Amino acid sequence: LSAQPPTVARTLVTLDALNTAASPAGWIPDGGNETLGNNVAAHLDVDFNNQPDLPRPQGSSSPVTFDFALDLTQEPSDYRDASVTNLFYWCNIAHDRLYQLGFTESAGNFQTDNFGRGGSGNDAVQADAQDGSDTD
Repeated sequence: LSAQPPTVARTLVTLDALNTAASPAGWIPDGGNETLGNNVAAHLDVDFNNQPDLPRPQGSSSPVTFDFALDLTQEPSDYRDASVTNLFYWCNIAHDRLYQLGFTESAGNFQTDNFGRGGSGNDAVQADAQDGSDTD
């Protein structure tokens, strides 16, 4: 069908991680305030060189808060920080949910630091928002 669900108001989500067993250090390390954590490095890659377009979105501090304007009637280039933040959030949600289903360190889950719980580590997801390849 071509019908779209109704638009709902955005809400600001406040959490360190969905599952602290899956993400014991949270999604963003202490002292950090960008979309870079143990599970995911989210950023733009509009020039399609598979390298982060820096800087990443910066949150406000104490507590770290990512709250960027989003107007879906505008061009995606008008809400890049919101896009990257959304990608970071959903990749971390997937990480923590999959952990509950058995995708742990020893099963090869994506984390930089495996906290001494097996697996190889150093395999966090590189999440490219608004990728210049025209494929997101």
